[in-house]
Amino acid sequence: MANNVELFQRGYAYYNDGDYSKAIEEITKAINMDINTPSDILAPMYGIRGLSYKDRGNKNNDTNDYNSAIADFTKMIQLFPNAIGYRNRGVLYGWTGQGHLSIPDFNSALSLNPNDAEAYIHRGIKYGANGNINQAISDWQAALRIDPDNSVAKGLLEQARKAM
Repeated sequence: MANNVELFQRGYAYYNDGDYSKAIEEITKAINMDINTPSDILAPMYGIRGLSYKDRGNKNNDTNDYNSAIADFTKMIQLFPNAIGYRNRGVLYGWTGQGHLSIPDFNSALSLNPNDAEAYIHRGIKYGANGNINQAISDWQAALRIDPDNSVAKGLLEQARKAM
């Protein structure tokens, strides 16, 4: 019988082969095992269960099952509060009409990792959508301080400046 690390690796292989349903199935098996190995080399920060929730959330996102992806990132955050889980869930909240929950998640992501350029970019997008262009510009500038070559942040900042 495979252990949860092997199941996770098998799910990841299925994902790389484009078989998303098999990937989700194998990663779900890994999640359902009542074992967690936080010090595992694959997942030193999240444990294999946390990493499995993250990856299943990504796979559910890739198959447009956004509500399942949100549930997976929520479970990941409950197990191991982390910037990636908050950022990914914040993006999905915006896509599912729950945008009012996005900015608090981006704030949480940035409190855990102030160098998360992607969280600044997405929070800036949300601020811009809410009409707070100055805050959006500030976030995109912060992203560029972290990642000066980020083409998304550069493009958004340029568009905002032209609009002003």
